Amino acid sequence: MEARGPSKMSIENELEKTQDEIRASFENADRVRSFDQFLEGFLENPRLYLRPAHVYLVDMLDSLGTRSSSRIGQPGVSFAAFEKDFESGEAGGGGGGGGPGGPGGRGPPALHP
Repeated sequence: MEARGPSKMSIENELEKTQDEIRASFENADRVRSFDQFLEGFLENPRLYLRPAHVYLVDMLDSLGTRSSSRIGQPGVSFAAFEKDFESGEAGGGGGGGGPGGPGGRGPPALHP
């Protein structure tokens, strides 16, 4: 019987081709920058380079979705990431216990900027 499927040589060629494509993509994405390139980017958008860790975290949470909310008469923001029942994987705030969303599924406390 003949062996079926790609030969070892064609697999190696495909892996080499994929490696070259990934390397070119990485280099073209401007991830490795000279100091002059960094400085140019910094001068164009300093906020991007000066953000502290807590701002990165809030930006990440914002990207997952937010909604306006009110707690104790104060306006706030509720992040969608905290409204997910992590046991079932469904949105809607946790179930009964002390899991995500708190007891009774009341949802997370609102964060005030």
